[in-house]
Amino acid sequence: ECNLGEKEKTKLLICAEEIFVNIAYYAYPGTLKERIQETSIIFKYIKPLKEVSLTFMDSGIPYNPLEKPDPDINLPIEERSAGGLGIFMVKNLVDSVEYEYKNRQNVLTIKCRIPD
Repeated sequence: ECNLGEKEKTKLLICAEEIFVNIAYYAYPGTLKERIQETSIIFKYIKPLKEVSLTFMDSGIPYNPLEKPDPDINLPIEERSAGGLGIFMVKNLVDSVEYEYKNRQNVLTIKCRIPD
């Protein structure tokens, strides 16, 4: 219904994977088996704005990934610190990324405009 092109689908799938893996790996303490918790993902199509959004909600440790500085991608690999590339990629693939901590949940929303 929203006529999402292959380019936008690919962007959203990459972003969804990066965000979900971060939630699964970092949001909950303990072993991987203990970390399996409930995470909600809501897809919205806003026709008048020609925009789609994905909202990820989890009740894990409060964490705003947007507060972390972007990695210096100009540094050689061996000089970079681990982590941060996923959210950096997300921020550069979509039109907007928003975070809030609401009702004891991390809420991260990504938005992507649909080109004409």
